[in-house]
Amino acid sequence: MRNLTPASLAKLLLPPAFLLAAALMLIPARAGAGSDTPASITLTSPNNVTIAESDDYATQVLGNPWDMDDPDDIDFPYKYNLPQLANGIWSAATNSSTDAHVMLQYQSYEGIYSYLGEADGVNRPVDTSRFTRLWMRVNVQQAGQGVMWWVKQPHTYAPTGNTRFIQYQPGWHIYEVDLPAGGPASGGNWTNEGSVAGMRLDAPWNTDNNTVQYDWIRLTPPTGSNVNIAWTHTSTGNPNVNLYLSTNPDANVGNEYLIATVSADSLSYSWRATGMAPGTYWIHAEMEGSWRSSGPLNVNTAPLLKIDAPGPRSGEDFAYAVKGSGWTDASQFKRVTNVGNLVTTPDYIQANATNNDPQLYWFVTDENTRIDTSRYRYVNFDYYLQAPTQRPTSPWNAGPRMLWSSTNPIVWDHSQAILAHYNQWMPFTWDMPVLPLVANPAGWTGQINTLRFDPHEQDDANNGSPLLPAFFRMKNASLTSMPVSGPATLIRWRKLQGDGTVDLYRDSDNSGFNGTLIASGLPLDAGSYAWDTSALSNGTYWVYGVARDGYNTSRWYSLTPILVDHSSQSTIFSDVPTQYWAAEFINDLGTRGVIAGYAQDDNRLLFRPANTATRAQLSKMVVLGAGWQLVSPASATFADVSPGNTLYPFIETAAQHGVIGGYQCGGTGEPCDAGNKPYFRPGNNVTRAQTAKMISVSRGWQVVTPSAPTFEDVPAISSLYGYVEAAAQHGVLGGYPCGGANEPCGAGSKPYFRPGLNVTRAQLSKMLSGALDGPEAGSK
Repeated sequence: MRNLTPASLAKLLLPPAFLLAAALMLIPARAGAGSDTPASITLTSPNNVTIAESDDYATQVLGNPWDMDDPDDIDFPYKYNLPQLANGIWSAATNSSTDAHVMLQYQSYEGIYSYLGEADGVNRPVDTSRFTRLWMRVNVQQAGQGVMWWVKQPHTYAPTGNTRFIQYQPGWHIYEVDLPAGGPASGGNWTNEGSVAGMRLDAPWNTDNNTVQYDWIRLTPPTGSNVNIAWTHTSTGNPNVNLYLSTNPDANVGNEYLIATVSADSLSYSWRATGMAPGTYWIHAEMEGSWRSSGPLNVNTAPLLKIDAPGPRSGEDFAYAVKGSGWTDASQFKRVTNVGNLVTTPDYIQANATNNDPQLYWFVTDENTRIDTSRYRYVNFDYYLQAPTQRPTSPWNAGPRMLWSSTNPIVWDHSQAILAHYNQWMPFTWDMPVLPLVANPAGWTGQINTLRFDPHEQDDANNGSPLLPAFFRMKNASLTSMPVSGPATLIRWRKLQGDGTVDLYRDSDNSGFNGTLIASGLPLDAGSYAWDTSALSNGTYWVYGVARDGYNTSRWYSLTPILVDHSSQSTIFSDVPTQYWAAEFINDLGTRGVIAGYAQDDNRLLFRPANTATRAQLSKMVVLGAGWQLVSPASATFADVSPGNTLYPFIETAAQHGVIGGYQCGGTGEPCDAGNKPYFRPGNNVTRAQTAKMISVSRGWQVVTPSAPTFEDVPAISSLYGYVEAAAQHGVLGGYPCGGANEPCGAGSKPYFRPGLNVTRAQLSKMLSGALDGPEAGSK
């Protein structure tokens, strides 16, 4: 921002009274002269009062308060030495006497793509009619003055306005800035801007090697909770009382913000508390040298959630649907160019560029692996880029971009780059049909047979010599469809902070929070809700959640819509395609809450249908399916399942209902503990015969023992014969026809059951879903 320099602003004429008053705001009044009797003051309120947190732009709009617990809370520190983030405090020392600053909101740059969900000023501008106060808790080593600049338009660095001078004083202080008041020689008015895309906060000017610390920064409306401050006093005159806000209960220290100076004889003051971050505060009062404290004053933490499903990572995953497995390791790439040291770790892949054009191909002119662009649209991955070794303070790289082609020979469609912050993980999502293009703009259309990822460009920060970043990392890569709901789906959300309840709504325009109620009063901790869409017309819908706790309310839209299509199965699990043979059964159990899947660190939900099922997993599923009340006895039934096991109550409940048994100690391969308890072996795979027994018992089905066995390999003498026959009679399971693959034919040409085969999670889902939809014993 170069329209005004700190030096030119400092030369502007301001009324001397303005500067004097601003400086005195932070200097407490002291005892008056000539007092014969010491005066005293006692604060009587507030006393352990809780008030609502003021609405805050970062909390309510970005979904991430600027509370300095996340690397994204402050962007692009400029002319600071190696900023540190620890214990909720951002800290760094300036390395120049001019222009040291941080970005509160990044307005994006021309030629840089703002990816889906990015919390920048392109996707989430500031409503200047709503948010008009800047509040912050700051500690500076050296006094000085600065301003906050703002940028109205995205993709530009030219400021359109600035605040009044912020008079920084040494030590911790809370500062309030009235944004519509504007500042010296400001070219714009905050409120008249309508919206703002970028905000830059300067350190105190003309101070070098000045340590600056931020505890929290907030952008709030001027409204807030009223706090009644009351006191008594013993002064015989009519002195003034100075009221302060502090984070310290000791009235003699930490007077960080002057609330007001009022007559002592008024005995109370109604203060509109607008800007404080959630936490505990105290009110300090000073009268003629007497100091007292009252508190605590608790500022509530607003409940906050984000909708994960529907979302860009909750749709059907192309790699699972077409290739049968996800993009999980270095083998996912069919060609790498200008890339070295490509390795897979348990958490990510890592490599480095060998020249200035690194390229990784998921597939190359592969006619068997074409992407149907009408179905798959979101490219997702988590990405980490390490700054060049020779330039460790570089802030960012004009980095990742996508290239693709539908022809052979290849003709590239080439996207704009995304700005990648160095030295931190970033979750990227490209919405391919709307991705801005640089070359050959055919767009995301047709059948793509080549897909390429370029991790980064050279670094030339500060106009230095071009350098290659030290290395890059990637994890959680996927290409997904728009989420689909057949007759039912699962809405999933994350609780980010606070407590309370959630109301879920749908609308068709992703705007206004004025949709139709889906469900209300759900626990914020619940995290999911089975949404019955069977009566809803086919079409696309957005979902949003409203979180409440009696003090605060917050709202959050899904990043993508969901397609309601009654002719399709749902995409509840990203690795279960809508056309998968067991999708109906898996989705049925998912919406019933019988199965939960495997939550990934990128908030995808996988089912892993080909994995074998374990005895513990099956126990949980049959207990949930039966709706039995969980029991957690103090003494464990099995030697190898202790009360600390997360599945302990499900296993104990299943045992209590006779669904499962154990392996007696002293048996083959079974040791004996001090109590001679049986072993459950929760991690052992469950077989088809065991599944038949557990399902039959959980449903209360009568054991069936026909004289002629249904299956060739389960004779009447088998101990599980009656359970297998009962499950077969209820249509839960079938056999393998004789004459099929590797199946011989006996004299009666009966099918084979293969009782000892392990059951996959998909097979188990079909069996259990069918059993739950069938009658229980004694039902009509």
